[in-house]
Amino acid sequence: MKLHSPEEKASAGGVFLIGRQLLGMGLSLVSVIVVTRMLGPQKYGLFAIVSGIAGYASEVGKLGLDVYLIRHQGNLEQRQIGVTQTLYLIIGLGISLAIGIFSPFLAKWYNESNLLYIFQAYSVIIPITMFAAVPTALLDHRLEFRQVVTAEFVGQLANVMVAVPLIWQFRSIWGLVAGALVQSILVLLLTSHWSKMRPSPCWNWQEAKAQIRYGFGYSASVWVWQGRNLVNPLLVGKLLGTEAVAYVAMAMRLTAMLGFAQGAVWRIYMSLLARVAHDRKRMKEAMETGLRFQIMILGVVFIIFSGVSRELVTGVMGERWLPVLRIFPFIAAGMIVNSGFSLYSSALYVIGENREVTLFHIVHLALFATSAWCIIAIDKDVIGYGWAEIAAFASYYFIRRALHVRLFAVSERQLYFNILLVLGSILLLSSISESTLMLRLVVLLCMLCILLFAIPQNREYIILFWGKIGDRLRSDYR
Repeated sequence: MKLHSPEEKASAGGVFLIGRQLLGMGLSLVSVIVVTRMLGPQKYGLFAIVSGIAGYASEVGKLGLDVYLIRHQGNLEQRQIGVTQTLYLIIGLGISLAIGIFSPFLAKWYNESNLLYIFQAYSVIIPITMFAAVPTALLDHRLEFRQVVTAEFVGQLANVMVAVPLIWQFRSIWGLVAGALVQSILVLLLTSHWSKMRPSPCWNWQEAKAQIRYGFGYSASVWVWQGRNLVNPLLVGKLLGTEAVAYVAMAMRLTAMLGFAQGAVWRIYMSLLARVAHDRKRMKEAMETGLRFQIMILGVVFIIFSGVSRELVTGVMGERWLPVLRIFPFIAAGMIVNSGFSLYSSALYVIGENREVTLFHIVHLALFATSAWCIIAIDKDVIGYGWAEIAAFASYYFIRRALHVRLFAVSERQLYFNILLVLGSILLLSSISESTLMLRLVVLLCMLCILLFAIPQNREYIILFWGKIGDRLRSDYR
């Protein structure tokens, strides 16, 4: 069946993206089992420091140029693509060189000599990852999510197939580095093939200025938000050591695995909102649907995990990783609340209100980083990172106000109720984590029934959602 409207393309693409996230979650689980069992917190903490800092450098280096390509109205010219390639090559190689130069200082700052070589090896991955953002953006621009999904899944599969045997054989974090390198290369090759992009760097001052000017407004906001990712490797790593970094990083990884829907829904609606921005009614309806969809999916997954988390972590990762469960509820709460407001930022980006989003990100990062530093410095406990997540909730007032003033007011009563219900369920299940499994399962089922079936609006949405899936499947079958 041929898809015509942006909503139809986004809906179909959403199925593939969420399906990919589910498969990716399975692969990540395999990787988590091997990493936690074979490496342990100390070694994994070293990798988390390197990947956190290098990942942030890579995001900063993108300058939002990939977003420029995604949001460009009409067909992209080869000249525009070539200029983006040139910029990413120059920036990527510059970041790689900078990391290589500063790696001895970072290793000394952490008092971990092994970090020197890991930083230098990881610097090779950054230019490849940045250049792969160009063909990926071309596919996103066309709403060709199936190819993006496939490339990312194949890359992740290759990562696991390379990393797991190496870690299993040598008990070394170099398996993680090798897996990341192979993944970045494969994603670049596959997305380049499907987007029909060929290396064709060129230069045009006017085009470069236009891209940087557009991208900077977006990327400046993202740089601030991505600064959250530096709190663990820089602040937690310096004050509490590499094991504490490992516990926070693993809690974040578990949260990202379980929150597979958030990234998929954000990615779909970022492209969709740009296509329907001319029609505020459709834009508002798309936002409200996406927000409810995110909260319900994340809520179900997080509630289930919270009910059986102790058994899963002990059985899969080992008892030495149980400290992860102390920090997990806080990070999960952060993702739940963020998912309720993520499309607010997307809508403001689409209409060009980047300053409003940047202000929100600045306030959020300031609250988060300052709270984390103060609490951890005083208590010397990793739980301070979790309380900092809660303290940063106050910043969402600014993004909510900006949407209402600059665009429109969305229906929020049901959104807030769902968020509070999910957070309450996670908190309740976490507080009885040492109770019998049977009791936790009973509480888990009760909370799920309340979320999905006891609330009329949620029940109606589930019926409507599954009805649409059934109609699409029957249409495709015919």
